[in-house]
Amino acid sequence: MKKTVRKWLLGFGMMVIMLCCQNNKASAAEVKEVNIEGYRLEENRMHVYFNTDAATEPTNQNLSLFLGDWKCEAVKVSSFDSLGEGVSYLVLVDVSGSVTQSDLETTKEILKTLVDLKTNKDNLSIMEIKNEIEYTDFSSDKELLLEQIQNIERTKEDTNLYLAIREGLKLLAEEEDCFEKKCMIIFSDGMDDQKNGILFEDVRDSIKNSNVPICTLAMLFKGNVKGEEAPDKVMKSFTDNGAGGLHVRLEDSGMEAEEIATLFSQFSHSGLVAEVSLEGFETNGSQVELNIGMKAANENIQSDSYTIPSYEIASVLKVPVEEVAEEVLEVEEETKNSNYLFALLAGGIFLVVATILVLINKKKEGKSEVMEEAEEEQTGADEIEGNLAKKQKPDNLQSQNQEETENGTSIEAEVQEAKSVLIELTEIGPNSNRVLKKQCTDMVTIGRRKNADLVIAEDLQVSGQHCKLILDGDGLYIQDLESTNGTFLNGVPLIEKTRLSQDDILFIGSFEYRISWE
Repeated sequence: MKKTVRKWLLGFGMMVIMLCCQNNKASAAEVKEVNIEGYRLEENRMHVYFNTDAATEPTNQNLSLFLGDWKCEAVKVSSFDSLGEGVSYLVLVDVSGSVTQSDLETTKEILKTLVDLKTNKDNLSIMEIKNEIEYTDFSSDKELLLEQIQNIERTKEDTNLYLAIREGLKLLAEEEDCFEKKCMIIFSDGMDDQKNGILFEDVRDSIKNSNVPICTLAMLFKGNVKGEEAPDKVMKSFTDNGAGGLHVRLEDSGMEAEEIATLFSQFSHSGLVAEVSLEGFETNGSQVELNIGMKAANENIQSDSYTIPSYEIASVLKVPVEEVAEEVLEVEEETKNSNYLFALLAGGIFLVVATILVLINKKKEGKSEVMEEAEEEQTGADEIEGNLAKKQKPDNLQSQNQEETENGTSIEAEVQEAKSVLIELTEIGPNSNRVLKKQCTDMVTIGRRKNADLVIAEDLQVSGQHCKLILDGDGLYIQDLESTNGTFLNGVPLIEKTRLSQDDILFIGSFEYRISWE
């Protein structure tokens, strides 16, 4: 009974704790008031997931949404929890030698409570931070998750914190089991051995571009690092650059494991979802920027943006039935007019042909009998000659027909071949052995996100949708999709759609690839 009352009091007072925490308590990160977390598309609709720490309630009066220059209409704004959807948690746990056993046990208690608080639709994956990054599959099974938490053990290995965050962001972007609503929770002392050459600035930029909310718990660091590189400040910077989040300093928070878990759980479920109508929107260009703004009580407008490939939106746009009906009527009217003109033309041609036939018959009737006899004699000779020719003609016709058939088959094969090709991208380098293959019938996209046809997930220099290959009637073409770092063909940056040749060299992200197809 006491435990139930305690949970109720924690739930009631958690929002007060988030706003009133001091230096000796958990501190809410200084985040933007509006943070876009992601989107989901359906027919003529877009669902925008976002969070805000603003006190005002989002309404059509203080909330604005734009796709490029086009103002969207928010059909409704709902709390995330009211939709009954799940949250995907990715928990990064530092098990390196720099973490104390006491801090690790506290982390495990927080995780056990977090699993107990999760809904049936939430799922969770655990990634251990050590020499080799390891993680479990996303699961909603509480018993399995509790068993995985119990098996977490401290090691004496190095801390590859930056590598773990980079791999974790890629996992959240590409894993099919992840929901639109995500949250990364990091338990670490904030130190990194940097043996993989990944810098703090790289990780910070990756977090900014990910639109993933991040919660951090800074464990006790036994060293003496001060200034901007102090572990606690490094951990807090992850939260500051994420799409919202909370930062807790374990050393002096004064909070129990159950309180910290409740704080993280309530933040993860505190988002909003705006349902947006796409009727009337027309795609223009390869990408479009989604912008959401919210007017606060002091009249200041807080905003955030998110870049979306245009073809994704175009795939869900449907033409209204009324417009389709009007187009059908126009086509029918044009068909009627065409049929009328065709009938007039056919009638005129028939009269001309009939007149010519009558004239020819009259001319034949005027022939003399002598000419008819001569023609009969000639006809007899022609019949003899014709019989001889008929014996040779089938062979000639058979040869001709065979040649035409072979040519026709060859042409048909070429056309069929042009409709589908197998594209191969072979990475160039002394230690490279990667080959990317994809059958192309129309278009193949290349990028870092999982929705690309050819995914280059591990290269952070590759944009989500980087470039595309287009199979046109007369060849294979490449076009850059306004990527951050550009696409290069044989060392020259692409400006427009360009035709490819076999074994051309493409520079995408950090690597060169030789392209071929068959």
